[in-house]
Amino acid sequence: AQSAPAPAISPDEFQERIDTAELELSVMVAEEPTVWQFDELTVEAQSLLNRSETALQRGRARILLGKIDRFANIKQRHATVNTLWADTLERNGHLADLRRQHEAQRPRTPGQSSTGNERFDGQGRLTRVVSPKRGAPRYALVDGAGDVQCYVTPAPGVNLRHYEQRLIGVNGTRGYVPEQRAHHIMAKHVDILDAAPTKLR
Repeated sequence: AQSAPAPAISPDEFQERIDTAELELSVMVAEEPTVWQFDELTVEAQSLLNRSETALQRGRARILLGKIDRFANIKQRHATVNTLWADTLERNGHLADLRRQHEAQRPRTPGQSSTGNERFDGQGRLTRVVSPKRGAPRYALVDGAGDVQCYVTPAPGVNLRHYEQRLIGVNGTRGYVPEQRAHHIMAKHVDILDAAPTKLR
């Protein structure tokens, strides 16, 4: 037997529900693509399309479904790029280790400390990097002069936003970025090295 068509909803209810869905989509895509979840929004948009009565309502529902589909594709591409980037870092890890061993064997200049940074894979002030290249590192550790010491990408589950402009030490998977001729770290653990900002009383 053929299922009965979904009952129509009032224009006011349609307007309220599609406005809410569009707002939820806008709020969601303001976050990192890794946390985007479109299942409920897709069900809601499809329900609104099935229960729409006018061409205008159907048009708005189809536009919403189209937006959801485009953002779902962006999320998929983002995940693919991150996977490829992680694979590249792993392949470059051995080279980075060899370079680190070579640098450790180099004679130090007088007065240069042999300790200090050795417990971290990277240390410096975390700064956001703006790069036009998709998948490029979005953070860097810089020294007191603002020079890049290494690039940093957060490992899955690590959020670096809270550490921006803080002096930190990071440990993780080391790699090398040939394009920038610089070291790279996929940060798995972060330690704050500077004091927390003083709050005004």
